[in-house]
Amino acid sequence: AQTEKKEREKRDRAVSSMNFTSMRARTSWTTWPRVSVLSCALTRPTSWGNASLSVSPVASRSRSRSRSLPRAVLCKARSSSPKERSPRGNDYSGERRLYGKNLQNAIKNSNSVNEILSIVAENESFLDHIHCVTAIYRMAKLTQSERRRNRGNKGGQQINLLNDDRFEVLKSSIESQINKFDSWATANLLYSFALLRCNPGYSLLDLLTGHAVSLGGLLSTVDVSNAFWAFSQLKYKPHPNVVQELWDVAAMNVSLADFRSIAGLLESSVKMGHKPSTASLTTINEYVMDNWIDITAR
Repeated sequence: AQTEKKEREKRDRAVSSMNFTSMRARTSWTTWPRVSVLSCALTRPTSWGNASLSVSPVASRSRSRSRSLPRAVLCKARSSSPKERSPRGNDYSGERRLYGKNLQNAIKNSNSVNEILSIVAENESFLDHIHCVTAIYRMAKLTQSERRRNRGNKGGQQINLLNDDRFEVLKSSIESQINKFDSWATANLLYSFALLRCNPGYSLLDLLTGHAVSLGGLLSTVDVSNAFWAFSQLKYKPHPNVVQELWDVAAMNVSLADFRSIAGLLESSVKMGHKPSTASLTTINEYVMDNWIDITAR
């Protein structure tokens, strides 16, 4: 009995040893292809050249590789993203965006109309009403200086503003912010367009004139004088009632005006064909006579 028991235990140990061996063989056989595929994927050539990489140090090796790269190479790689585009589709990725005071100073310090228009187009989304007035006025002054330098010379270069998309950006910005302009800015815009000898379109002139009327007593005599001069230069004829309202405001505030503005107001009214009321002319006449000593030959 003891002999049979020992033989049975020996047989059981042999069977268990055979099962363990076969299981280990199956496990190694089914796992090996997965490891080989992963190894092949990791050892393919990369952008850094051919490399034979093991599974565990992959992440650390790639990180150390990027740390050792020159700064210029890293910057070039990071800048390979799609270029930024302005709201109008032009490529200005090489330019630095300006806003606020920096944008205002850039416009004021520009030396040409073309430069101002480029700044306006590049920073369209940052334009406020102050930038618009500064841009138009600066363009007008630069154009005036150019005309004086080239007086008698017909070879001077001129930009056709009405066919320039950048000028359209400026006009659109003025229209969208019309309610932000005060009396001085409104009159200055009209004056600057006249100085540019550029009629921006009767829709914009109507908009600016209507806004000026809505400001009422906030307009000074100087503002009305500049507006009237612009009307006469641009061959723009507002409705007679509009002209009369602006004239009445100028006459009401005449005591705060200088004589040059009064003279300009009277001259522009004559050119426009406006016939002021007797009462307003009497008010202006009395002010002039009371301060006759301050009037110069000019």
